[in-house]
Amino acid sequence: MKYRIIYIACLLSIIALSGQAQQETWTWTFGDGAGLTWNNICTLNGQGVYGTTENSPLIMPIQARSGMKTKEGCFTISDPQGNLLCYSDGSKVWDRTHAIMPGGEAGNFSGDEDSAQSGIFFPYPGSSSKYVMITISPYSDNIMMYGIIDMNPATNGGHENGAVTSTGTFSGQTGKLGESVSAIRHSNGSDYWVVAPGTGTGTTAFNAWRVTSSGVQATSPVKSTLPINIKSFTDGGTYGYVKFSKDSRTILWGSGYATITGGYGCFFLGDFNPSTGSVTNIKYRTLKKTITPTPMVHQPVYFYSAEFSPSGKYLYTTSNGVAIYSSSQDYWGLMEVFDFEELKNDPENAIPKASYTSNMYMGAAQLTPDGRIFISENKEGLDIIENPDEAENLRIYHISNTSLFSDYISARAALPNFLANYFYDSNLIGNRHFCLNTNQLFILNITNTGIDLSYTKWDFGDGSSIETGGSSLMQSKPHIYTESGSYTISVKCYDANDTEIPHGSKTLQIYVDHCSMPVNPNIHLY
Repeated sequence: MKYRIIYIACLLSIIALSGQAQQETWTWTFGDGAGLTWNNICTLNGQGVYGTTENSPLIMPIQARSGMKTKEGCFTISDPQGNLLCYSDGSKVWDRTHAIMPGGEAGNFSGDEDSAQSGIFFPYPGSSSKYVMITISPYSDNIMMYGIIDMNPATNGGHENGAVTSTGTFSGQTGKLGESVSAIRHSNGSDYWVVAPGTGTGTTAFNAWRVTSSGVQATSPVKSTLPINIKSFTDGGTYGYVKFSKDSRTILWGSGYATITGGYGCFFLGDFNPSTGSVTNIKYRTLKKTITPTPMVHQPVYFYSAEFSPSGKYLYTTSNGVAIYSSSQDYWGLMEVFDFEELKNDPENAIPKASYTSNMYMGAAQLTPDGRIFISENKEGLDIIENPDEAENLRIYHISNTSLFSDYISARAALPNFLANYFYDSNLIGNRHFCLNTNQLFILNITNTGIDLSYTKWDFGDGSSIETGGSSLMQSKPHIYTESGSYTISVKCYDANDTEIPHGSKTLQIYVDHCSMPVNPNIHLY
């Protein structure tokens, strides 16, 4: 019976994943040669931790190859079908065969394995074969670069596995850049924003550069000032992850040693405008450890990472510190879980829904393609949060490096940095197989609300179409098919400029049958 249950769970996991249109996050490379891919799954035994008392078999991605060894910074991207394209530690770029990509050699980029986030990949606007690679320097070295990766041999010099065809440097920022960078889709559905905080010059700001089909606009970023200043790395500052919420409307970033927080770190929350790149209503929360070891001399707290639950209701944060005693010191990690709306309304006074401490360094928290959250515990392995949308009844398990990987492979601190939009998209929902002359309801549900929707065009594949105005992110349309056959329903989303929003537009393949049933004339109904 035990194995039958595991088999059913595996089948459901495959079904759930196969329904996703975008699979750019399906292969991860990170740590000392670590890699995972959701293209295949296995079952591994998870050890219950942080109040989860039982052990349990877990559905897990299988080990994937990686030629990279990095302490922290790492990012990767797969194609829409989940096949690995390339990955990087910010200083070099590896292709899908784990060889250094032409143009991706060391010395060409600003990133570093010691950066919390050393960079990110995202598609080049308007191209199906090009990608933009962002790399950022460690500490506060104040260098952020970009590279254009072309996967098409016809336009990249004949390289079958891609090549870096051009590079450039960002400029015009407020503050010194380092360690923290992310990107998010523009509200027009095509362009992107690259966002990095600058610190240490008396003013700390979010800097946002726009990337369009014309190229990377690497000068004159949109600048949004933070309410308090963060020291540069050389002055004792530390930097953690930049994250965006599921709807692209909230940005989060944290660090250590703000100027007015008494030696503690903090993290910031602000309203991000995906149309303009500006951040407003910026608030912060001071990090303070809830369990105090004694006797203690000093106990700094550093923010490292954060992640939103699949629904966006909860925010998970990881931070770390050092407890210094008279004759020794202990490292510890802290994970806290917040109701996001409560945290956003009153960051300083919001009470965590759950809080867990560890005697190990807590690294990155990252949402997975199957809706869980993985947290790296440096050289010890991964913590698996099975039900991140049930914050008051969490099931958390630990899987060691030796169980996950062969040889001396280790997860280390960071996990791959991904575009948040890859995890939240729209779905076209309805029966796929039904009888003709029956009224069927089809629903378009747009879960990524960082778009400016003006109207939609529905085509039911049988010559019938309809245009619907309005910005509703959930639309339902009934339709009756009068002839049997196979049809493709398509819905296209447009903004106020009549530009199609690609990630909102969807298709659904359906089948319509006669559903006739022969009747025995000798059977009478009374």
